[in-house]
Amino acid sequence: MFREEIIRVFTGRSFYLAVLLGILASFIGIINYGYPGQFDDLVAIKAWMFAVASGGTAIFSIFAPLLSTLPFADSYVTDLKTGYLRSILMRTNKKQYIWTKLAVNALGGGLAVSLPMFISLIFSFLFYKNDLPLDASLLGAFSTLGKYSPLLYALLLSAVGFLFGMGWATFGLALSIMIHNRFLVLGLPLLIYIATNFVAAIMAAVLNIRILIAFTPPSTLAPFTVTVSKWWTVFSEIGVLLLISTIFFAWQSRKGEVV
Repeated sequence: MFREEIIRVFTGRSFYLAVLLGILASFIGIINYGYPGQFDDLVAIKAWMFAVASGGTAIFSIFAPLLSTLPFADSYVTDLKTGYLRSILMRTNKKQYIWTKLAVNALGGGLAVSLPMFISLIFSFLFYKNDLPLDASLLGAFSTLGKYSPLLYALLLSAVGFLFGMGWATFGLALSIMIHNRFLVLGLPLLIYIATNFVAAIMAAVLNIRILIAFTPPSTLAPFTVTVSKWWTVFSEIGVLLLISTIFFAWQSRKGEVV
């Protein structure tokens, strides 16, 4: 079954649509930074940071949850409504179906977010100067690595992007147990992501607790946008989202709600 689900993800149009949209979104951000060769001080790593989250036209970090859910988060709803689920369960058991679905969906969501980040990274380091380190103004999670090696810093954040995509894809799949509308399953995580960002920012301002701003969801994907972000704020937010979503999906399956 695992092989069948993998084939469904990587032969489906939704995965490639998500990657394409992610690439387009990242390049919109790069354009705001400046074209290669336009100015002498344009640096590869900063071009990549604009691709992900910096600047007024940076939309990648805003729509990243949608990219993560597009490939496969609605697959349970599709299986249920088309009758494919009944066919699968004639050949495998419920436990294998649930854990395969979780794993393949997380893989598709992780790649849908991290691949555009990696592709824009390659573009930035090919066409912009890459011999200049980040200046001392870089703060936030993993900033020490960024000052030492901008390339390793960008690679690490691309890996974080993979985990981010896994988390939000799993959240979307968990929602599909309760919501059997594929469009809501795909889009609702984005709306919750935006609302959570707004609420966390308001709470940080009202309570005057600066560290709360590090828990705004976009700062998990792009910690360089929040100076007080730490490695533990990044991984704890992703970890909690992934863990709760996985447990909820598995728990509902044990209750017999999934199939």
